[in-house]
Amino acid sequence: MNHLNENQLNEYLDQMLDDASRQQAETHLASCKQCRAELADLEMLFSSLAELPEIPLKHDLKAGVLARLPREMQIPVLWRQPAFVMQSLLTIILLAIGIPIFETFRQRIPTMPTITLPSYSGIAAEFVNLLAWQFEFTFTMPEFTFTIPTMPTLPHLPISLEPSIMLVLLLVATTLWGIGNFSLLRSKPEVRG
Repeated sequence: MNHLNENQLNEYLDQMLDDASRQQAETHLASCKQCRAELADLEMLFSSLAELPEIPLKHDLKAGVLARLPREMQIPVLWRQPAFVMQSLLTIILLAIGIPIFETFRQRIPTMPTITLPSYSGIAAEFVNLLAWQFEFTFTMPEFTFTIPTMPTLPHLPISLEPSIMLVLLLVATTLWGIGNFSLLRSKPEVRG
């Protein structure tokens, strides 16, 4: 016969067994002297432990435990960070420069050629001729109409598109971008202490 192990006896004492396991344990304890003796020893041990007085700690462990816990991170507010402000200014500058330039280049793209295809009635007439066993066949090529784009007039921009001005603006934007990234990478979230 299998005896109850220490875990099963502890669970029996703590009333942690399900109904079927509890019933099996009670049936076994009724017939097994050795398991009853072990159960009595455990009951005596637990009652002795419960009667012991509480001993106050000589050292406060709270400070040591709290020091080992991971510290709560303070999440920085983005709009207060100089990197975020620099990145925002850079984005606004690049949009102010880039949108007019993009619109100018978009207007210079030639329009797609238009293709004139044969009409439905023309196609149907060709098939009717084919079905009438007339092997006389005329086919016309589709007509292509190209429109040559004219040079668009540049819109009046608040800035000059001279290469030297564009180079200076590009250098300023790149410098702002570099400073913004540098300050973003240098700013680390502060840890609360």
